[in-house]
Amino acid sequence: MSEEESLYQWFNRCFWRDYIGGLKSRTLLQVESTVPRTPVRDVLRDFQSLDECARSAGLYMSRNEELDDVSSTGLLMLVIPYVIGDILYNDIPFETENRIKKLVDVQNHWEEFLEKVEQIDVRVVKVDTDDRSRKLESHRRQQFLRPVVSKLSHALTLRTSDMDDFRDDIVAMLELFALKVQNDLRFVVDELLVLQSRPSDGQEDAHKNNKQQETRKLWSMKLDKTRIRTIMQQEVFRPDITMPTISLEEFAQWEYDRIQDMNKKSVLSELESCEDQFYKAQRKEESQQEIKDRSWDDWKDDNPRGSGNKLVNRG
Repeated sequence: MSEEESLYQWFNRCFWRDYIGGLKSRTLLQVESTVPRTPVRDVLRDFQSLDECARSAGLYMSRNEELDDVSSTGLLMLVIPYVIGDILYNDIPFETENRIKKLVDVQNHWEEFLEKVEQIDVRVVKVDTDDRSRKLESHRRQQFLRPVVSKLSHALTLRTSDMDDFRDDIVAMLELFALKVQNDLRFVVDELLVLQSRPSDGQEDAHKNNKQQETRKLWSMKLDKTRIRTIMQQEVFRPDITMPTISLEEFAQWEYDRIQDMNKKSVLSELESCEDQFYKAQRKEESQQEIKDRSWDDWKDDNPRGSGNKLVNRG
């Protein structure tokens, strides 16, 4: 077995079993995981090792390659940077000490993934921070593409048919992940701006020492500096507005369901109006026919058969 084949089997195990079937089984497959879940940090280390091996072996697409030049295996391997960023951002517990370093790492991996996706002309919905209609369109597109992951997870295992049969589905899965990256990358950039503009602890301590040397007092009070710093940080970085009670994804789902209900009601009302018009026309036609039949019966009663024969009994 060649190095590329063994690396791809390793990728299959990590991606389909540990990531899709384990960490993301509820969000992407809509089912609970039935296999023993691998610890998150072990899954992350596997993908980081896969990333290093793929780069050293030259398995990633080059800058001058297009979609038709990349094999189906190469297309599937493009998800590795996305997966590393997704696990770092959504599955690793929050750590205040190295939060900035982790966010920079997430941003680098996701921007690399988006660059590769744009290179092979996978079109995604461009979403701005205040563009509500495009957010809804992006959410609808994600709902449409999500079943592709379940289809691929059942089809692409270590001993299944050729991946070229599922090439279009692989491209659709890359589009789904690109849409998710576009939505989450905005929050990563905003959080980085806030954290990078915050003064470091060393700067705070130096500023306090200078203030104490400048203004000496005859009396002093012993306070817990750590406690005061914690309280001040909580107050400074606390939002000054009422925060939303639901996420953008939940609001988009609610809005999408509301629009679907409105469309169903409008279609039903149109069908009912068409039905009413049909039955009204049918009743009118039946009424006219009944009047016509009655007038014909009355005429036959007034003019019995043979009453108009004037040649009867002539000699």
